[in-house]
Amino acid sequence: MTNNPPITSWAPGNDLTFVMNIYQNGILQVRVLNTAETYSRFRISDYGMGVEWSQLNLQTISETAGADYTISTQADGMTLTQNGAVSGQDQFEIKIQYSPFRVQQYSNGQLLTEINN
Repeated sequence: MTNNPPITSWAPGNDLTFVMNIYQNGILQVRVLNTAETYSRFRISDYGMGVEWSQLNLQTISETAGADYTISTQADGMTLTQNGAVSGQDQFEIKIQYSPFRVQQYSNGQLLTEINN
């Protein structure tokens, strides 16, 4: 168990860093970090359980063709669409909404997971 100090106040719009990694087969890792914190909060991988990072293939994201995902920007957010659909495999799309902040992951057009709902 970690010994983290209690949170006494929090301004969610200040000093937060959003990190999102997309791995092969639709694995999505989302982290929202407070850069002012000097300690690390609990993560399952901190205890050697659940994640074998060397086996995960990080996907590439670009505004142009040639990447694993293409990013398109809208006024209220952005959409990341998987390129190179393979017959028989799931097709993934990720939508990021700015206000209220939300991340939605779709598989074959069906909502799979929603972060910050």
